[in-house]
Amino acid sequence: MPTYQPKRKKKGRASSVMVFLLVFVLFLAIFGGVCLWAVVQNRRPAAGASSGSSEEGGAAFTQADVRWLFVAVQDGDEPRGFLAVRADPGAGRIHAVAVPKETEVTDGTALIRLDALFQKGGMTAARAAVEDLLGVSMSHYVSMTYANVEKLLQYYDSSLQFTLTEDLDYREGNYYIKMSSGRYTLTPKQAVDILRYPNWQHKGLQQQADIHAEMLAALVNQYLTAARADQLEADFSKIADIARTDIRISHFTEYRECLRALAGANGGDICTAVSLEGRYVGSGDEKRFAADGAAEQIRGLFGETH
Repeated sequence: MPTYQPKRKKKGRASSVMVFLLVFVLFLAIFGGVCLWAVVQNRRPAAGASSGSSEEGGAAFTQADVRWLFVAVQDGDEPRGFLAVRADPGAGRIHAVAVPKETEVTDGTALIRLDALFQKGGMTAARAAVEDLLGVSMSHYVSMTYANVEKLLQYYDSSLQFTLTEDLDYREGNYYIKMSSGRYTLTPKQAVDILRYPNWQHKGLQQQADIHAEMLAALVNQYLTAARADQLEADFSKIADIARTDIRISHFTEYRECLRALAGANGGDICTAVSLEGRYVGSGDEKRFAADGAAEQIRGLFGETH
């Protein structure tokens, strides 16, 4: 598991997107990924940047408020999913970029798979490698196991609306799943069983990464709503008990109103899952995902990154 990182103090008025980060963590955690994110920075509107408002007469947001969060999901001690989560309060949008665990990244002058780097150097090394790969800067991290994802789903409504795009049928040891494609109201166990599914047919190994982003998007779209605004404190306390993160409760308290505004902007589709383009090379345990031009892909999707 990643080493706990001490908080870094920053001067000036912190960004309003902090609360959103927190929310994010809330919902990422549920899907098996965890989403608790806060960023302390000065708010300096970017020249020429477009702005948005959380509500009429409310605080405006600019490109300077865009933030990235690094998320890792494990099954016990085994890394299973990595995400780069982008929040843009000005546009009222959230994106979850799936980064396959087999992605080839740099470790000094050597090339290594992302999951192997995570096991070797923890969250700090993995986050730095993904930052370099995507050409973005991620201020904070969140890490959670499947076991705690299931517990967190139980804490909520124990249900998640989700659409399967292919039939699932697999049995090995104590693991068994058989589900037809279609729309489901998933139980916590079903959600985690889908995250564990090893035999995707449409996109193979890459779908094992994408399913984490797809489930996060479904979770955020379902639960990041104004209806839960009065439960934010209780939700945060639960997440703080389960997740490993460098986020602090002070961030949540200070930016609660930003979170309420983002929740109010959710019409059921605020979060979108993003799949990187690339190809798999090699075989067996040496199989790697080459995310060709990943930074260019991110710039093409979101414009200038930072």
